[in-house]
Amino acid sequence: MKIDGMVALVTGAAMGIGKAICQMLLENGAKGVCLVDLVDVGHRTAAELASKYGDGRTIFVKADVTNKEQLEAAFVQTRQQFGRLDIVASNAGVMTEVNYEMMINVNL
Repeated sequence: MKIDGMVALVTGAAMGIGKAICQMLLENGAKGVCLVDLVDVGHRTAAELASKYGDGRTIFVKADVTNKEQLEAAFVQTRQQFGRLDIVASNAGVMTEVNYEMMINVNL
């Protein structure tokens, strides 16, 4: 798949597989990537990726993917920052035995 010049939004992007997805997108020519996550380390991850792949190519939006308004706001911010949105990588996920309903809401 050719991603040169495309814009992506990645959920669960602050670390792990989500961070790796963001790196892969940027390495393969994505114009911009919006990192969406609940954890504030996303700011640091976005800054780290910007220093490696170029300023203005990443933004971080703190959002809960189970909150419709927060997720919609992330999509809006992505379009405002980069002028478009071409790719969505729905990577956010949790594993919990304590709150099964939350696990279903995030993972599905």
